[in-house]
Amino acid sequence: MELVWGGFLAFFLTLLFLDLSVLHRESAELSVKQALFWTAVWVSVAMSFTLVIYGLYEHRWLGFVPGPGVRDGADAVVLFVTGYLLEWSLSVDNIFVIALIFAGDTLAGFATALAIGVFVGTYSSIFVASSIALDLKLTARDLMPAQREKGAVDDMP
Repeated sequence: MELVWGGFLAFFLTLLFLDLSVLHRESAELSVKQALFWTAVWVSVAMSFTLVIYGLYEHRWLGFVPGPGVRDGADAVVLFVTGYLLEWSLSVDNIFVIALIFAGDTLAGFATALAIGVFVGTYSSIFVASSIALDLKLTARDLMPAQREKGAVDDMP
């Protein structure tokens, strides 16, 4: 297990060193084409890591023993890709919010688009969560908090 984590850390630090020192020695403005290229490179690195995850969980490479809650390699890959896409979308959202804060009036129309995006994202999350709740056959009683006895916590000083 230590070999897996050590290899991952060494690989990560090597890529970080390459990105920060070798590949981008001089500070220069990226073109859209360059930005798309580097985005594709780093996304492909992350997606190729799914092969390693699949091998570790499905074929127990290097004696890897998965923790509870992950059935097989495909399950682990789905969890990784889901987490990756969630983190990526959150980071892109942060970029937009930071641009809005620092740009001031130049992005006035963007504030409306961001508000609409948050609104649509919230309601689409509700629809996704409700379909999952239906699939799990959850009832309203399962989703409501348990009623506390009167005086248990509320009457404390």
